Amino acid sequence: MNTITSSRSKYELNEAGIIVQEAMNDKYLDLDMAKEEVATFVKLAAGKKRTLLVISNQNKGMSREARKYYISDFLANHTTAVALCTNSKLMKMIGSFFLGFHKPPYPFKIFDDKEVALEWLKGYVER
Repeated sequence: MNTITSSRSKYELNEAGIIVQEAMNDKYLDLDMAKEEVATFVKLAAGKKRTLLVISNQNKGMSREARKYYISDFLANHTTAVALCTNSKLMKMIGSFFLGFHKPPYPFKIFDDKEVALEWLKGYVER
């Protein structure tokens, strides 16, 4: 497995070709931090469109600009699908609310079980 870290998250490219991002802290996510996170993902993807599993259980939220950046065409050019795995009811609620108004240009789904999320993402891995 290949591993890389940002100031906020650890990223691993697993054997199935899925990048798993695990937040290491609960910092509020602003636009600059979102850009760093996406840049880290793109670096690990190494020019290939990849699926992304984001594991975040204690997020303190994110700015409107960061949310918009995450659903921008820039990330869409580097990913085939994104799954968010969280045990936070608040994060699930915010995520569902946001997705109701801003549909990302790639498949996106929220899970509370990592294995179920990984199984869903396998259907979007480009070979």
